[in-house]
Amino acid sequence: MKVEWRTCFRIGVSAFLLFLYIHYWDIVVDALLMIVKALAPFVMGCVIAYAINIPMNFYERHYFPSKPSKIVLASRRIVCMIAAFLTMLLCAVLISTMIIPELTSSVKMLLERFPTFTDTLMENESAAEWIPEELLVGLSGIDWEAGISDLLDYLGSGIAKHADTIANVISGIFTNVVNWFIGLVFAIYLLCGKEKLLGQANRLMEARVDVKKEADNEGTDNK
Repeated sequence: MKVEWRTCFRIGVSAFLLFLYIHYWDIVVDALLMIVKALAPFVMGCVIAYAINIPMNFYERHYFPSKPSKIVLASRRIVCMIAAFLTMLLCAVLISTMIIPELTSSVKMLLERFPTFTDTLMENESAAEWIPEELLVGLSGIDWEAGISDLLDYLGSGIAKHADTIANVISGIFTNVVNWFIGLVFAIYLLCGKEKLLGQANRLMEARVDVKKEADNEGTDNK
């Protein structure tokens, strides 16, 4: 049986990578995390492009489909892309305006009714059968209004004490904004030239398949 040099080369490279993976685990993990962070904006861009492409295709099919003029052909992609972005933004605004107020009111109502709930729980005789007495006594002795007031005072006065944490949070928010901006630009690039990019990807795959077929045929002939 004849062993090809390509097979030996692949085995050697795999063994070398396995050696690096085992003996330099921390460095490999740090390198992988760095690569993931670097690729995160482009991954977000692909996700955005995939989501925007759905309504954009719908608008392109209905944007003067019969006998379009040169102006329509030149403006179709950009107009439909803007319409798709506005559609997704409108959906996000509608969802946020419906969910956030309801969530806020639910939390507020829960905080307002929690003291009454504990009092009712104390007066309920059946509650003592499945709730420890120490817990009921502890709940009844809590001044919830004072506790909430103290929590708000702590949050207000603790800003200066936790400046480093706040700075880290702001830095993280800024990084996320930059990543989303890069992802948005990359998504626009993908959407503007999606036909060209798909054609290049198909040609690359076809060339890869042809090269593999030639290699397989050479291996068969050598045998």
